[in-house]
Amino acid sequence: MIKKIIPLLTNWFFLFSTTTLVIHQIIQKVFHISIPILDNYGDDFFAMPFILTIFLAEQYLWKRRTTPLSIFETLTFTLLFGLFFEFILPEFNPNYTKDYWDFLAYGLGALSFYYLINKK
Repeated sequence: MIKKIIPLLTNWFFLFSTTTLVIHQIIQKVFHISIPILDNYGDDFFAMPFILTIFLAEQYLWKRRTTPLSIFETLTFTLLFGLFFEFILPEFNPNYTKDYWDFLAYGLGALSFYYLINKK
C-alpha cells in the first residue's frame, strides 16, 4: 500500500495545496495580513485536495480500500463537509459564517483533487 500512498503525498497539486494553505494561515494569523480572495475562498478550495488526499492515504494505509475515490464519494464527502462548515458550525461558533459561495470553492477543490490527485 505504500506504493499507493507515496504518489498521493508527493503529487504536485497536493503539495501546492498544502503549501498554499500553510503559508496563507501564517500570513493571516501570525502576520495579520489579509488577502481577501484567499481569506474568503482560497482556504476552502485548497482544503478539499488536502483533506481528501489525507483521507485516501489513510484508507490505503489501513487497507480499508484499494481503489481511488469515486466521483460520487468525492462529491458526497465534499457536500457533507460543506454542510457542516456552512450550516452546523455557524450555529455554534460566531467565528464561522454562512457563505453559499464556499460550496463552489469546496466543489472546485474537490474536482481538482479528483482529476489531479485521485489517479485510477
